[in-house]
Amino acid sequence: MLPSGNVVLPWWVFFTGAFLLYANTLLHTYALDDYLIIINNDLVQGGWSKIGELLTAPFAWGGGFNDGLYRPFTLLTFASEVAIFGPNIPMLSHLINVGLFAAICVLLFQLLKLWWPTVPIIWVAVAVGLYLAHPVHTEVVANIKSRDELLGFFFIISSALGAHRFWKKGKMTWGIWSVLSFFLALLSKESTIVFLVLLPLAYSLQQRKTFKDQLPIVLGYAVVSGIFLALRYHALEVWYPAVDYSRAYNELSNSLEPTAGLTRFGMSSLLVSKYLWKCLFPLHLGYEYSFNQIPVRAWTHPLVLLSIAVNLGLLSLMIQGLIKRKLYGFAILFFYATIALFSNLLFIIGVTFAERFAFVPSLAICLLIAYLFERWASRGKSQTYLALWSAALIIALFAVRTMVRNPVWKNNQRLFLSGVQHVPNSAKAQYNAGTQYSDMARAATGVERPFLVNRAIEHFEQAIHLFADYPDAQNNLANIYLERGELDKALTLFNQILERYPRHRKGHYNRAVSLYQMGRYAEAAADFQTYLSFAGYNLSNQAQANYYLGMSLGFIGQFDQSITVLNTALGLNPNYWEAHLAIGKAYGLRGNFEASSRHLQEVLRIVPNEVESQVNLAITYMNLGKVQAASDLLKQAVQNQPDHPQARNLLQNVEAQLAASGS
Repeated sequence: MLPSGNVVLPWWVFFTGAFLLYANTLLHTYALDDYLIIINNDLVQGGWSKIGELLTAPFAWGGGFNDGLYRPFTLLTFASEVAIFGPNIPMLSHLINVGLFAAICVLLFQLLKLWWPTVPIIWVAVAVGLYLAHPVHTEVVANIKSRDELLGFFFIISSALGAHRFWKKGKMTWGIWSVLSFFLALLSKESTIVFLVLLPLAYSLQQRKTFKDQLPIVLGYAVVSGIFLALRYHALEVWYPAVDYSRAYNELSNSLEPTAGLTRFGMSSLLVSKYLWKCLFPLHLGYEYSFNQIPVRAWTHPLVLLSIAVNLGLLSLMIQGLIKRKLYGFAILFFYATIALFSNLLFIIGVTFAERFAFVPSLAICLLIAYLFERWASRGKSQTYLALWSAALIIALFAVRTMVRNPVWKNNQRLFLSGVQHVPNSAKAQYNAGTQYSDMARAATGVERPFLVNRAIEHFEQAIHLFADYPDAQNNLANIYLERGELDKALTLFNQILERYPRHRKGHYNRAVSLYQMGRYAEAAADFQTYLSFAGYNLSNQAQANYYLGMSLGFIGQFDQSITVLNTALGLNPNYWEAHLAIGKAYGLRGNFEASSRHLQEVLRIVPNEVESQVNLAITYMNLGKVQAASDLLKQAVQNQPDHPQARNLLQNVEAQLAASGS
């Protein structure tokens, strides 16, 4: 039980409420960045086998690149799931997320009671209830990757509670707990570093702790912050290839990237106001706000001027409240302090706007709403009932909106196809919808497939219309042309991409495939070599790229190099039977029939009824004088594919030889 004065509220009310609210996410699978950070992340999928690299690498390094983020503890939780329970169990991952959020609500209630002991507990409960039910949190709780947000805030609350215990009990154990929790918060999500300033301010304003009282805790915060920043610097700039900021921070992802001066200031103010609006009226929610969902406007635009006026008014109110030591003063301070890093004012971040960034700042709005209800209720008993019923209504509306929003995050298909309707001017949302339709088309058959392909083309073209310089959209559109056999169209798009982005890895690979299919093997080989030269990146299809490079070299007569490269493909994937087949044929052409035989036998070990390998191994046996073995193989080949002309002709010749020799 969590006592406060004459009122007792059981902790399980908050835990159960939060759990039930998000119970409909437990059957969800994976969505959005879950694939980059979990499913296709080599470090995470390695469990604890790569823990050293996982703890020292950028957040997305296991997914193939340096994203400029360092969140090793979050990655460790994902890797631990793989190590203990096995890979890719989404129900477990969602259960952990929901449990973490429920625990946050419980701890938050305890912390707010300690910080505002004079506020009637019912209004503290209202604040936590509003936070618990707030729809803007769906992107965090319902999306597994956003565990970084959950862990960061969980450990910040834990740190604040530990500091309170330290001052109350006088035991250094609680001080260590507080500092360690703060360090884990930093290792979960770096934006929690704002609490290096915000927590000491809270201790001064809400708990009346002097600098001397706080010194052990604040000194500990400073030390672990320094350690974290040093680790982060080495992970992003020293231990691994330095972050490519042109990729991580660009106009496509963040419309404010090219802005400066008053335009940047005005748009930052507008974004902060938009976060405020989403926290107050979370009706229209979206998952992707890339270019041009929130258009850049001049600082003189009426909406921008209005946002500046609103923010200046709130900042003025904040100062007044802090001077009077009022709850609303700290709440406004909390909002601006926690949203500042995401406003794009201090520096450009990776995205224009994201609802997950409101996860922590929304607490301030919930506190302000509860404060206003408390002020209303103080006017008398009848007003108290009205305030309580109004608060309950808002919490209920929030809860319903949350439960309706949760299923959108079930998987990529649901998220991308429904999400694009809410953010139609987002180039990335259009691109994601196109990618989803393209994936669905590959799995479809019959008349449905052309329809899905056409929908994919529409969305890719719309993405390019919104943002003309969009190489990934051009690449995927070109891939559709490639799959449809429209090689010239595909090649034109790939050339456009690589003319502007010479290091576009997918562009090099896909253009190479186009050239290979067109029979332009020398050019294909050059592109495959360029693709494989991108050292320092985790290329997910290195084996396949080496295979096609080896095949291209073989077609232009460079057999020795072809065999070397094909063996590289086998080193990456020993069961790559197509590579074994190609090497077997290459050795056969070189007259090395023993080596050819070994590789062709390996093909038949992996795929026993592969007819081409049976025929080629039979030819090899004939060259080695093993006529009976050749006959047996050819009989199997004809049985597997009766209309195979080469197999039938060879079998007739072999049987004639055997008959002539009396075998």
